[in-house]
Amino acid sequence: MSLLDEAVEGYIVERRILVSEQNPKLFNRLCALRDAGLLVNYGDIDSWRVRRNDVGHKVADTYRWEELDACHAAIYRELSRLTILSEFPRFEVTKTIERAPPSSPNAFLEQNIRVSVAADGVVAHELHWRLRA
Repeated sequence: MSLLDEAVEGYIVERRILVSEQNPKLFNRLCALRDAGLLVNYGDIDSWRVRRNDVGHKVADTYRWEELDACHAAIYRELSRLTILSEFPRFEVTKTIERAPPSSPNAFLEQNIRVSVAADGVVAHELHWRLRA
């Protein structure tokens, strides 16, 4: 939803679309796009906005993976249709485990472990840790 909010805000400013209220929120931006005939899937997108708000305010609420996938797909389709996004990034998760020389005489085995997430070949996040046994 944050991606949608930022993308829609920039889209509205760039195209000088009028949004009601002096401090517009995502709801008002989505309504402005709908009213301008630019947001085809308003009902689904707005229901995801409401669901996001519910989960954010109710500690016991959680998303199911299916919900997240459906939300992501709906938002991606709308942003692509509005030409805000051009192509879906390809995410890769890699894991590397290397045997490392023991750092102390009491260590039997040590491994350096690295997990990284890349989008279109550019590493976005990487975790490193050392396992000692």
